[in-house]
Amino acid sequence: MESTVERRGLGVETAVLGMAVFLMVEAMFFAGLVSALVVGRVASKAWPPPGQAKASWIVAAAATLLLLASVRALRSARREAAPAPRSLGWAALLGAAFLAVVGWEGFRVMTGGSGLAANTYAGLLLVLVGCHALHVLGGVALIARARRLWAREEPAAAKSTRLRVCGMYWMFVVGVWPVIAVAICV
Repeated sequence: MESTVERRGLGVETAVLGMAVFLMVEAMFFAGLVSALVVGRVASKAWPPPGQAKASWIVAAAATLLLLASVRALRSARREAAPAPRSLGWAALLGAAFLAVVGWEGFRVMTGGSGLAANTYAGLLLVLVGCHALHVLGGVALIARARRLWAREEPAAAKSTRLRVCGMYWMFVVGVWPVIAVAICV
């Protein structure tokens, strides 16, 4: 007599669950970095210190628009299967443009003051924005990989899961940016 065992899962793909756990850890990481910036600001007499260039809210807003446009492109890829590679390409390109804009602004701020050694503002800015930029770079690579793998012969469900995981990560990266932008520009 053979008995059957019914397996019950969470109803969530492993990749999606793994990304959700990873993003919770990353949220704590960025919360710590933003907290360090807030504590540094409260402890300082002047923020930014005299003679130090301040991050531009106009550049931060332009960078935010680039990220929002990339979200739109990524959502388009999830909705429309046929033009997905083109939409994924645009999402990656807009993410790369964000990196160029933020890198240019970071260079301007870092070279427009007394330097990192004697400047808490510049150091915290570099760590916070630099860590976010590394995450954006990872997201651009993830999206570019999804674009490259699109032509593979695989089930539609696998492609859908890949786009869902990309979307989760990208939405997190995009969602963290306004918090960082406000923290560094206000």
